[in-house]
Amino acid sequence: MYDKIALGMFLRTAREKQNLTLEQLAEYCNLSSRCIGNIERGEADPKLSTIVEICVVNNIDITDLSNILFSDKTVYL
Repeated sequence: MYDKIALGMFLRTAREKQNLTLEQLAEYCNLSSRCIGNIERGEADPKLSTIVEICVVNNIDITDLSNILFSDKTVYL
């Protein structure tokens, strides 16, 4: 099991580095801003395809994502 809070913090940091609002990211990913907010707060358990889509929009390297999902160490951008 991965750390949902660490993943959410990681995704929020990436979104902010791209200067995207929740609403903009949600639109690009075809999700609601509420859904994105829940993911970023660690309150949701998104499908892998949703996580990948968010990562594509935020230009997140798959290696950084795998460090969050499949290991105990936390990666901050």
